[in-house]
Amino acid sequence: MKTRHRIKKNILYVLNALLWTFSSFPEIHRKKPININFVFHTEAIANKRTFDKLMDFCKKFLDYTNTKVTLCITTPFCTQTQCQLKKFAITIEEYGKRVRNISDFAEIGYHGHFFTPLSNEHTMVPINHLNYDFRLIKEQMHSEFNWFKEQGVNPITYVAGWWFLTDDIIAELEGFGIRVDCSIRRNHTNTFGEKFIEDDKIPQRGEPFILSPSKKIIEIQSVFYPIHHPRLTLNMLKNVIDFRPDKELFIVFPSHEGELLEFNREFWANIRMFSKLRYIKWTNLSKINTLARMEWKL
Repeated sequence: MKTRHRIKKNILYVLNALLWTFSSFPEIHRKKPININFVFHTEAIANKRTFDKLMDFCKKFLDYTNTKVTLCITTPFCTQTQCQLKKFAITIEEYGKRVRNISDFAEIGYHGHFFTPLSNEHTMVPINHLNYDFRLIKEQMHSEFNWFKEQGVNPITYVAGWWFLTDDIIAELEGFGIRVDCSIRRNHTNTFGEKFIEDDKIPQRGEPFILSPSKKIIEIQSVFYPIHHPRLTLNMLKNVIDFRPDKELFIVFPSHEGELLEFNREFWANIRMFSKLRYIKWTNLSKINTLARMEWKL
């Protein structure tokens, strides 16, 4: 099945490449750029092969774009990560060392995956709207931000595991100094079938907004995974490209480390394509935090 999937993926890529070659695209007239970046849901760096691939990507991306991606990581206080530490036989100290090392080439954010106490290495039970217990989430978050502090890391960006978000979580994140969230996607539910914000209440993609009930956290919306041929990627971004040409816009592409292993060709094809477009600007999330507030008076 994996071989069949790979063959199909390659055929689709070649077909889109041919269409790209013989297609003409209208000239884009934007007065101000669209600021973009990757936000990785970083959950698997206990695996050295995955970590090495991610480190290599971050280095090359920084060299090519003069921009750092953001890696929102799970910590050793997350049940999922604890199981991986055991599986790959690495210590908490080694995990922290990996985070510190890669922070030279990427901005480090926070990725929240929360589980019930019944979870173990064989059965992990995620906390969601059906078994919601904020007390457990709060305890884990306190341990995780203390751990970040011990690593000398001060994350300002958050992305929700399974895209699961609540008012309680947002308020707690604000107290820990999170200033940018990337957990909102238009036209998508979370993994459990619910939506934190209904689509008709979400501003157009590209427009940042204050994520209620917080007073200071801005939402930079996630769009789609960058795993397509650039021809498709541009088509999927048309609604952003055409929106408010007089304003700077801000979006992020969500990703996981595993997608670098399977879609490395597509990642780099899109990076090269975006880097050539005058109306697209690769921008660090820390800078987006400042620019978005100034541009949209948030």
